[in-house]
Amino acid sequence: NYALIYNSNGDSYSVVKYNTATFETQKVFETNTPMDFRDLTVTSDGHIFAGTALGLYHSYNDGQDFEVCLIDSVVGHTSTTRVSQTKSGDAILVKLSTGFFASYDKGKTWKKLHMFNKDLIDYPFTVWEKVEIIDTNYAAILMRNGCFSSGVFLITPNTNGWKKINPPAFKLDAYNLFNNGENRLFANENQCKWVLSDDEGKNWESLECNGNAVVNLNKDNKDQLY
Repeated sequence: NYALIYNSNGDSYSVVKYNTATFETQKVFETNTPMDFRDLTVTSDGHIFAGTALGLYHSYNDGQDFEVCLIDSVVGHTSTTRVSQTKSGDAILVKLSTGFFASYDKGKTWKKLHMFNKDLIDYPFTVWEKVEIIDTNYAAILMRNGCFSSGVFLITPNTNGWKKINPPAFKLDAYNLFNNGENRLFANENQCKWVLSDDEGKNWESLECNGNAVVNLNKDNKDQLY
């Protein structure tokens, strides 16, 4: 078993290997290079891949061996993000500024993925909230671009690239929810804006005041909204 540890300042990251039977721990990887904990993957046989601002770090043999993987020879060792292993375990996937690449041999060689780089909806400051990569033919991501915009995109052999889907039923990420006494529901969506529903939550629409989305909403003990 492995755990990722970073200090409160976020300027030091380490991977610790631990034994749940003996409670023994061993630090096998550490770096103070800027990175995100979502960009670190550990395989079942102990290969550690960490996407950093200086390139993709690869550590193995319980930390005895270390290298910086050269993924795209044109750009050299560059910022690497969105590091993940496929659910099938056959590949490590990373994203550079030049696109998605996959390695089927633990970082020795890299192949640019055609479908993953086609119709990719990616903007500055986009946050990948959830990534599910089954293999290099099937994948799904939940993207959020700013406070009010999000979408689900998927790849299958039939999509020929990323396809945005809008399922008829969805889970509202409501941080606050209340009823105003008139069978109207109000919810704070994604800690961004307020939405309302008049059919017990089946459909939602944005709550606006003078044409602007409401970002703060309260009510008193008489159900008066402010």
